[in-house]
Amino acid sequence: MDRLQLNGNKLSQLYANSFRDLSALTYLGLHDNELTALEFNVFNGLTSLKQVFLQRNKILRIDSGLINELSKERQLSLGHNQLSELPFGIFNQLASLEEVHVHNNLLITIQSNTFSGLIHLKEISLENNYLRSLEASIFSITPAHLVLWLSGNPLRCTSAMCWIKEGEQQGWLEWAALDGKTYAPECANYDGSWDGLDLDCPKGRYLSILPNVFIH
Repeated sequence: MDRLQLNGNKLSQLYANSFRDLSALTYLGLHDNELTALEFNVFNGLTSLKQVFLQRNKILRIDSGLINELSKERQLSLGHNQLSELPFGIFNQLASLEEVHVHNNLLITIQSNTFSGLIHLKEISLENNYLRSLEASIFSITPAHLVLWLSGNPLRCTSAMCWIKEGEQQGWLEWAALDGKTYAPECANYDGSWDGLDLDCPKGRYLSILPNVFIH
């Protein structure tokens, strides 16, 4: 068996080693349940897992190290939960990760190096949280191409976010689009206009702290 769908079953708890005999599993659907926490070692044995869906639960926190065993994980969906933070190093062992979805949570900040070393990362969903800023230090290297969902946050746009403008200009970063609509973020301090950030990011002045990235 390579797929297991447990979504919509009103599950409120999963125990350590619940899936330890399912090493061939590549897809695990746990969305639309009532989970509030995940036991440490709950994913033990899932050495082939590539997709895990945990959206639309009531998860309050994800402990650092909880998902370390998912070394082949490509898509992690944690949207529509109650996460207030992403612990330091939470994705460090997930070198194959391509998509991270943590939209519609309670995130206030994203720590430095949260996405460090994720060289295959293609999409990050951060929309509809409580983020005031998003700094370049969340990465250690520039993604080859990144789709970013950031709308619906009360952003205070300053020069610390000029790296995003640079990414747009250089073509490696694009805003998410759905049904022909592009979802650019809004700057609360510029009457909701993302273009207002241009005043803080004069063209040709590169303020990114990413190493060896924006060299002109």
